[in-house]
Amino acid sequence: LHEAAQVQLEIYDMYGRLIQILLSADQQEGEYQQIWKGTNSNGSTCKQGFYFCRLTAKTTDGKIIEKTTKLLRIEQ
Repeated sequence: LHEAAQVQLEIYDMYGRLIQILLSADQQEGEYQQIWKGTNSNGSTCKQGFYFCRLTAKTTDGKIIEKTTKLLRIEQ
């Protein structure tokens, strides 16, 4: 983050259904890492396939930053 913001990090399936909220918190400026363990909000393992990770950050001056990344979950 280039500045402090209220951050939400969510995982969605390919149909747009919310799978899990990984993070919802105020974050200071800096670099962060979050690992999704391939589970839903109940702790059950998700099927292999495509998922989307959406980051939304709202800065203290009201600016909203959004970024979506495609993920591929495969079973090992």
